Amino acid sequence: YDGNRIATIHAVVERGGLAFSGDVITIAGLTGTFDNEDAGVDKTVTVTVGADGKPAGVTVGGTNFEHYDISYSATTVKATIHKAVAKITTPPAVASLTYNGSAQALLDTAAVVIDPNTAQLEYALSENGEYSIDIPEGTDAGSYRVWYRVRETNNYIGVAAVSVDVTIKKKPVSATITLDQDSFVYDGAAKTPTVTLCEADGTLIPDDEYTVG
Repeated sequence: YDGNRIATIHAVVERGGLAFSGDVITIAGLTGTFDNEDAGVDKTVTVTVGADGKPAGVTVGGTNFEHYDISYSATTVKATIHKAVAKITTPPAVASLTYNGSAQALLDTAAVVIDPNTAQLEYALSENGEYSIDIPEGTDAGSYRVWYRVRETNNYIGVAAVSVDVTIKKKPVSATITLDQDSFVYDGAAKTPTVTLCEADGTLIPDDEYTVG
């Protein structure tokens, strides 16, 4: 399978049709078209014919071929298109990630090479999970295992799923602590100021990402 409907046809002249044992007839240039481009067995190929109804673009040669009038038994033949064997030549790379509070693609697929290039990678977060052509994402810092494969289809023999481990590293933070009030007059009651943490660039750190003791 290569997505092409064009077929090269090989014609054989039956020995019984030749007058002398030394005569040889070769036929080249026969072409035809499959009924569709998909892989399959015993598919119909229609021979390309000219305006005269005879195969077009044919070159006849050999020994004493000019003494013969060539006819063809049929203008359709049967042939098989085998499935293409998919190969992952360059696999996806593990992305270098640090927590930023947003969902991030766990794999870098910019350099992926698959043969044939019309095959597609599918991804999942577990070996038997739901696969998709969408690259899995992660938000929280931690470890992830990503599986990828080429699924077998009507036209491709696939590639079995393999896994890679990906880590989203914790983001180093140099925090600035701010209190909404840092001075109180004693009245016997406990005081609980509101604490705010910001990164060095002023980005507010969500209060569910730290504890105050």
